[in-house]
Amino acid sequence: MSDISFGLGPQRGSHRKQEAIQFRLFLVVTYPFFLLAAIVGRLMPAGLGLRPRGADGRRSVFADALTMANTTIPFVFMG
Repeated sequence: MSDISFGLGPQRGSHRKQEAIQFRLFLVVTYPFFLLAAIVGRLMPAGLGLRPRGADGRRSVFADALTMANTTIPFVFMG
C-alpha cells in the first residue's frame, strides 16, 4: 500500500502511524466505559430511549460497545 502525500515527504506516513497508535490507545482506555454504557443500555427499558435505534438485541454488548467507541473516538482527532 503506498502513501500518496503531496509535498509533505516521509513525515506524513509516520504521522498516520502515530495517529493509528493513538486511536488504539484511546480504544483500549475507553472501551470499558463504552462496555458499561452498553450493559446499562441493555438493562434499561426500551421506552427510555437509551438503546440505539434499530437495536433488536441480536448484537452482543461487546459489539455495541465497540460500535460506540468506533463512532465516538474519531472526534478526538478532528480539528
